[in-house]
Amino acid sequence: MNVVDSDTAVIRIILVDENPIYAHALHLLLESSKNHFNIVATVPSVEECLQLIPIHQPDLVLLKYSDSSKRDSALDFIRACKEKFPIIPIVFYTSDSSIQTIFAAVNNGVACYLLHTSTDEELVGALHIAFSHGSVLSPLVAQKLISEISHPVAKRFAPSVRETEILELMATGRSNKTIAKQLFLSPRTVESHIHNLFEKMGVFSRTEAVLKAFKLGFISVNDTSDSLIS
Repeated sequence: MNVVDSDTAVIRIILVDENPIYAHALHLLLESSKNHFNIVATVPSVEECLQLIPIHQPDLVLLKYSDSSKRDSALDFIRACKEKFPIIPIVFYTSDSSIQTIFAAVNNGVACYLLHTSTDEELVGALHIAFSHGSVLSPLVAQKLISEISHPVAKRFAPSVRETEILELMATGRSNKTIAKQLFLSPRTVESHIHNLFEKMGVFSRTEAVLKAFKLGFISVNDTSDSLIS
């Protein structure tokens, strides 16, 4: 496996997609030189993917799944793949937003759960994050998990109390140095919390993190108003 910077590495991917037209479109998108991806194999079934992983030694698997009748085989593949090849991230790219499938997929180790409504940029970003062993959820998927916040899987993606405090202060435009001073933390600790937030939320900037936090209900206007007063 490549252990290098995801911004410069050529990331080797096995694509699982039973629809050859969609598979070709993904090839064109992902193998654009600016994205640094190499599709080493495209297969129509999860069974073939399991056979080819030892041969091609991909950095990650992109599992595109849309046929609900094959839900169980997709989940069986995720379990088998993580058991046999635990360090290979799986990006689950699907139209299935049922809470049952979300819990089953995340519980069994998918790195990213993206819906087909995701933009090309979101898909590309998620693949880079998965390569770096981070996790990304589509907003609707995150919302459904958060609605079941008592579930242990959901807790992995919700901000901690300290991270929520930092999000609230970020929303007011405060710098890392100011946030550190207000929360009696070191700037390095604040930077570490923000890095963890970016990975949890699948974002790359403070602005994206704040906007997504509002969208998912992690913080509210009232929260940030109180922060401005303090």
